Amino acid sequence: MRTITLSISLTAIAVFTFFDGSTQALADDAKQASASGTSSQAVAPANGSRIANLIRQLGDRDYYARERAQTELAAIGFAAFEALSDATTNEDAEIATRAKYLLKLLRVDWADPDDPPEAKDVLRGYDALSVERRAAAIQALGEKKLLLSLCRAAKYDSSILISKVAAGEILRREAKWERPANALVEKMKKIVAQSKRSGAVWIAAWLDTLDDPREAARRFEEIVKSEEALSKKNSEETGPEIVAMLARFRIAKLKKLGESEAVVQATRQLVDLEKGDPDTLADLMTWLTEQKAWKSFDELCERFALQIRGESRLTYLQAWGYGERGDKEKAEKTAQTAFDMYQGKDRLSLIRHFNAARFLQQRGLHEWTRREYDYVVNRPIDSEGFVVQVRSLFAEYLHDQGDDGQAATTLEGCLKSPMGRRQLNEPYGENKLKATWARMYYFQSCVAEAKNKPDEQKELLEKALTSDPGEIDALIAAYRFPNATADYREKTINRIREKADQLQQTIQASPESAEAYNEYAWLIGNTEGDFDQALAHSKKSMELTSESGGYLDTLASVYFGKGDVEDAVKTQRRAVELDPYSGAIKRNLDKFEKAAAVKAQSNAK
Repeated sequence: MRTITLSISLTAIAVFTFFDGSTQALADDAKQASASGTSSQAVAPANGSRIANLIRQLGDRDYYARERAQTELAAIGFAAFEALSDATTNEDAEIATRAKYLLKLLRVDWADPDDPPEAKDVLRGYDALSVERRAAAIQALGEKKLLLSLCRAAKYDSSILISKVAAGEILRREAKWERPANALVEKMKKIVAQSKRSGAVWIAAWLDTLDDPREAARRFEEIVKSEEALSKKNSEETGPEIVAMLARFRIAKLKKLGESEAVVQATRQLVDLEKGDPDTLADLMTWLTEQKAWKSFDELCERFALQIRGESRLTYLQAWGYGERGDKEKAEKTAQTAFDMYQGKDRLSLIRHFNAARFLQQRGLHEWTRREYDYVVNRPIDSEGFVVQVRSLFAEYLHDQGDDGQAATTLEGCLKSPMGRRQLNEPYGENKLKATWARMYYFQSCVAEAKNKPDEQKELLEKALTSDPGEIDALIAAYRFPNATADYREKTINRIREKADQLQQTIQASPESAEAYNEYAWLIGNTEGDFDQALAHSKKSMELTSESGGYLDTLASVYFGKGDVEDAVKTQRRAVELDPYSGAIKRNLDKFEKAAAVKAQSNAK
């Protein structure tokens, strides 16, 4: 899928801190421990009492004894990791300080040599990242199902909270994954074996109970209780969202067992944990709606009625819940309440409506989505440049949903306004203005195609490509134009080659530009050219970003273009899982599945 991006407001700050080369010997120990996938006890099984004694000596009255103990622990390396982690909270400040220092010296090879490239990309410079950036990296590992890397993070990350987040990425996504192969399970077990760290213990419990939901429910009942007790102490090593994640995992196991009473009880306990934070409240409302736990949903809405009434996002979630259980009248009334919250014409009110539109779009609530977008785009063009940007996003949304006529009209409104044209031209240059004209003509050509007006379609495609010769979707449509003359086809192919060359130049100049890789793959995958290069570029785009439905849609299209229908269907189904409300992605899945059925029938003859 071609991605159209418009950044309205984005601030990114990266802070990197690197250790010097004095710890290379310890890094070698780390590499050996990480590559073997063994626990600290497996590396030095006889060192337990010695390590404990050395840690006590870190607080010795004799300075030289403290220094000797520190040197010996540094030489032991990762075999001392667990004990040193525990020692960071020792009542003796000297022991705690030296333990923290030693842990900083232990550098993990977070990516094993046999790991896939995407794991190495995500984990590059991991040691030097802040806790927040490491948490984002952990989420990326979860999105890509890089289980061995998550196991290493759960065992070796210096933050106990991040260790738990790493385990949580596995537990909360388990239902969407196929069971890992036995060989992978054994590798994971070796990494987390005998570790006392919470995240590693949770992964070990998950691995032990993969095929036994009853035992999983029992084991995680104790884990939930323990984590809940820690949370009540306001410990920095956990939080309500982690307790909720564990509780949901256990509830899923209880549902699988058909234990409805236990499910109800566990769900009520989960609701009782909620403190009213808007983000966790939204998350819980969504989950309860997906689980169709209506009694708990109503109890939650009643308990936090004041918070819900104060935020349109939460009110919309309440409306969604009512609609999902069949009360359409109540759903519409509640959605209207959400819409009426911010009725000003000032910039802040417009941004709130835009944010609501994006929030609803991600949940497939299309009628409410369009109303929120309409509120913003119907403001006067010359009032805010922001409105012009939103029109482009709204037009792409309408195109995705198959409403190309309205998509074209949405862009036309700002293109025919002198102020709109100026605002398109000023921040981006003339190319953006031309590209917007091309996009409008392309949408109009889609309308003509739907009405079976080939002459009109061809004329509009030519207008699009005259405005912007590199309009990729127009190039694809021109390539597929039925009954094209030899001259028309040659002209189109030359345009495709020129655009492909431009994208290759962009990739060479900016090798970290995921969008350029994706656009090249989308263009070639849907027309003709170097399909092997397109496949490599598509995979590279996914390495550079989190897994997304749009980029998977591109990969599936490349597979289809190469004639690999099976991989096209498999990849497109994953795209639908990630972006279930995209009309274009669903239409491509239908196309690929029909082709697969035809191929299967042909092979059966």
